[in-house]
Amino acid sequence: MSTPQTAPAPQQAQTTLRGVAGTAYFPIAFIARFPFAMMVVGTLTLVVSARESIALGGINSAVVGLGSALIGPLLGAAADRIGQRPVILVSGIVNSLALLAMAVVAFSSLPNAAVLAVGFVIGASSPQIGPFSRSRLVQLILTRLPVGRRARSLNSTMGYESAADETAFVFGPVVVGLLATTLSPAAPMIGAAVLTLLFVTAFALHPTAKVAAPTTEEPVAQAPARELRSLGVLVVVAGALGVGLFFGTVLTSLTALLSDTGNGDSAGLVYGVMGIGSTILALSVAMFPERFRLHARWLSFSALMLAAMIGFGLAGA
Repeated sequence: MSTPQTAPAPQQAQTTLRGVAGTAYFPIAFIARFPFAMMVVGTLTLVVSARESIALGGINSAVVGLGSALIGPLLGAAADRIGQRPVILVSGIVNSLALLAMAVVAFSSLPNAAVLAVGFVIGASSPQIGPFSRSRLVQLILTRLPVGRRARSLNSTMGYESAADETAFVFGPVVVGLLATTLSPAAPMIGAAVLTLLFVTAFALHPTAKVAAPTTEEPVAQAPARELRSLGVLVVVAGALGVGLFFGTVLTSLTALLSDTGNGDSAGLVYGVMGIGSTILALSVAMFPERFRLHARWLSFSALMLAAMIGFGLAGA
């Protein structure tokens, strides 16, 4: 006599990360990354066009990055204390206003120092959507998924997050190039401000923000700040600085080269092509064999970057 099949438990449909996060979470979190991906290229394109100075445009883009590097960790610390939602909402509003201000100040008669000041505010107030998203998803995996699925979900989720970041940094500059060439150099700043108001706000208000909210049930002892000066952390910072110098140099030199030909506004379009390779690599990392160790990957791809950089420098000769 056959026994009737047992109906699946109600919570069985929620044993995947998409089930516990909600289907709408991933497109919201993905598009919310775009303003950050558009800021550096957009400000460079705008300042070069408005002030006719490659040097000022490059410095301003560096100031945007500096603001993000200095204040970004403080935004993360604030989110640990009071929760992500208020931090993202406030930073998103300030950031959208700063983006609109840059579109005005760049074409005004105000001194260059005012442009740099607005650039710093843009970087300092940029919502850290990528890190905040990873924090939420990790928390969901560790608290809502069955123990047997957590390790695999963590690996696949980090791969997805890396690919999402890289994809945003491909299409972000492309959007900047399209808006700048078809409308005006200020259009990318206005577009980034609109995306910030819509999608960063939606990300802040999404129910997953409560998952990452601090709790008083089990207070967490934070490590002392002096550990940030340890050799291991400083090596990682130096590596990230080198990568930033690489991309910043390519973007600035590319803008200068295209400006000499009268096509400076299209720098974002050409720059976006470089991001395609980054996206492909991010998606391919999961397929690398374990014997291809991390140090070997760093050395191999660093050598390829160096060779490509030399070729890029000689391309305009």
